[in-house]
Amino acid sequence: MVMNRFIKKIFLFSLPLILIVALYFILDPFKVLYDYNSYFNKKVEGIVFLNTDYVATENFENRYNHYEYTSFIFGNSRAWFYRIDKWKKYIGNEPAYHFDAAGETLYALHKKILYLDKKDVEIKNALIILDYSILSTIEPKTGHLGIISPQLVDNKNWFDFHVASITGFLNIQFLYAYLDFKITGKLKPYMYRNHLIESRPFTYNPVTNELSFEYYDSLINKNKYYTKDKRQEFYKRSETEIYSPPAIGQKQEKMLEEIFYVFRKHDTRYRLIISPLYDQEHISNEDITSLVSIFGGSNVYDFSGKNSITEKLSNYYETSHYRPPVAGKIMEQAYRQELQATSGNLYSQRK
Repeated sequence: MVMNRFIKKIFLFSLPLILIVALYFILDPFKVLYDYNSYFNKKVEGIVFLNTDYVATENFENRYNHYEYTSFIFGNSRAWFYRIDKWKKYIGNEPAYHFDAAGETLYALHKKILYLDKKDVEIKNALIILDYSILSTIEPKTGHLGIISPQLVDNKNWFDFHVASITGFLNIQFLYAYLDFKITGKLKPYMYRNHLIESRPFTYNPVTNELSFEYYDSLINKNKYYTKDKRQEFYKRSETEIYSPPAIGQKQEKMLEEIFYVFRKHDTRYRLIISPLYDQEHISNEDITSLVSIFGGSNVYDFSGKNSITEKLSNYYETSHYRPPVAGKIMEQAYRQELQATSGNLYSQRK
């Protein structure tokens, strides 16, 4: 009798957690349990943001047999704005895919390229968008939005991946916001202010895995985006030249060399772009030298630091992301150099 009462109390005490876990399996908030034709709706506003590494990998596996992609854009969220329709001006009508992810690391980027090679995917063209944050991060990330897709590591982290997803769902702040949004259908300030629910309206193309922020571009074109409040987000930058500390050590060098060997094996036509970030911080000369020694000077383009792109506030949505017109100009310069068979491009942006 005493034991029965104890079991009953334990059950009643555990019931809320059981119900919450059941909701997780029913609703699949992070879309990691079931198959989806598209991981984002075509037009999105007010959603639970997903692990974009997992989205890119799973979406690739779902579509590769049909589209047989041969050209890939790699990098973090800054790579999103390199439009595939613009890239095709330089690579021809090759089926192309965004194999990038928010908060990308060199560790994950390296795994993606080795994964493609292991699956015998032809890599005709590659565009790699780099910055200090990518080059300096060589350890796997944790958390439900950062942990690498199990497919990329032969499912060795399958258990950890799903534990991270459940743990993310059980976060009290997120769970409250998620259920509030689910029940009311309303996007409230506390949700996006604390990054609990994604508030930025964007469009998504599942065939290319390309995200775009057309709503903000329309506001910019109407001169309604850079309001007084928005301009205040753009902090004052240093008047002197600033350089990042060297990011490429022995481990990074090994990963980069393995990427190069894959490209050489596939006879890949590739470009490495160092992003023009708003902070105007140059990537270190040591890192540029390392990249050039591995990939060749004609394939490395450095747009970091103070230059005509980074000086102009209207080239940025905010202090982290530059806009598609900037990416378009960068691609034009990177591929024009090859067409014109000129040299000395590497430091052309360093002024």
